[in-house]
Amino acid sequence: MTLIIRDLAHSNGLCFSPDEKILYVNDYARATIRAWNMKVDGTPDLATDRLFCNMKNDTRPGMPDGMKCDLEGNVYCGGSGGLWIIDPGGRHLGTIAHGQSKTTNLAFGGADWMTLFFTTHTRLGAVRTRVPGVPVPRGLLPRNLP
Repeated sequence: MTLIIRDLAHSNGLCFSPDEKILYVNDYARATIRAWNMKVDGTPDLATDRLFCNMKNDTRPGMPDGMKCDLEGNVYCGGSGGLWIIDPGGRHLGTIAHGQSKTTNLAFGGADWMTLFFTTHTRLGAVRTRVPGVPVPRGLLPRNLP
């Protein structure tokens, strides 16, 4: 195991852009999402470290927790007030409210990858999205799964 990034206060989610050229990591304690360009060898280029999205200014309960990308490069992150949608430039497009104070994780699924499943401390929910999520590469799954 190799420690790559040492200054995260409480990392609690990561995802890659659809082309896997950008790594996003959220920091629960600082209410931020940071981004790094990926090198050809598959490691983050630490010189490209940047603030992708600052979630501190939202006064509703909840911090960044869990994260996924859609096929257009938008980032979905559990955050204050529900599920935050952030465009590839780091702009907060909106929030899908789910009525709970905190999101704990999320994942795209369904036959068309347009259902975003999410968990809170006490619930499991789902919402349809306009853009499909980045699918799990089926070729990487073990062949003996049912």
